[in-house]
Amino acid sequence: EPIIRQRVHQFIHKYMNHTLFDYTIREFKNGEELLVDEKYYHLIFLDIDMPGRNGIEVASKCRERGQDGLIIFLTGLDALSKEGYKVNAFRYIGKSEGDAAISEAIKSACKILEGQKKILVTKKRGETLPIKISDILYFEASGRGSKIYTQKESFEITKQIGLLGKELEHYGFYPVHR
Repeated sequence: EPIIRQRVHQFIHKYMNHTLFDYTIREFKNGEELLVDEKYYHLIFLDIDMPGRNGIEVASKCRERGQDGLIIFLTGLDALSKEGYKVNAFRYIGKSEGDAAISEAIKSACKILEGQKKILVTKKRGETLPIKISDILYFEASGRGSKIYTQKESFEITKQIGLLGKELEHYGFYPVHR
């Protein structure tokens, strides 16, 4: 429904403007348009009752394609809400619940997404890999690059300590000097 899409769009835009996330909002008129799109989405709002495939079916197809982003269902159909567990839905918001429910869902989703944020680092052997920021314990200078420590392993990377520190300072990492 265009009115609900517009409300969700406004809430996302309003909330995201106060975060450190780079974001793009894409709207689709139906689930088929979403399924044709090849992009990865971190947060997906779906109506359960849509023309063509219902929201549960669309979410299932998204999961089959490797979309592991958070799914929030907006629905007036409580009968199908239990089916959402099969696609690991993050939230269900009844269309009658109002703006506070949408706002809370967006805030909660952003907290989870913040914990899943990753940085791309290039190891000294030239291999590039993503590291979840929440997995990083600390980092230190190592020769001309840096060394990142997680609970499981450590990585020698080519990025200088100053640049790495700048990239991670928004996530609670602070430089410690001797």
